[in-house]
Amino acid sequence: MDSLIESKKPKSVIFAEMSLWFVKWLSGFLVGFIISCFGMALWGYGVFSFVFVLVAVQSIFWKMFHQSSLLTILILDAILVFLALLVRFYILVAPGL
Repeated sequence: MDSLIESKKPKSVIFAEMSLWFVKWLSGFLVGFIISCFGMALWGYGVFSFVFVLVAVQSIFWKMFHQSSLLTILILDAILVFLALLVRFYILVAPGL
């Protein structure tokens, strides 16, 4: 019984867990927001569908990466930023082709 009462985590561990949770939440939110924006632009759905897709994609992201480390999430974010830059480059160059 005493081990249960005295087994408090240090503040540094709590801060690391909270920051990892925040990075996962922010990454999922940004991926969901981008996919929702694409869907809104392509299919023209309303605000309710926008929020639904945002929450659904964020939930899927959270389910896929709930066991991942901070390094894995940061590598995924770097890949997504690189893909976004490639899409931007394509959009800028494509009208000239």
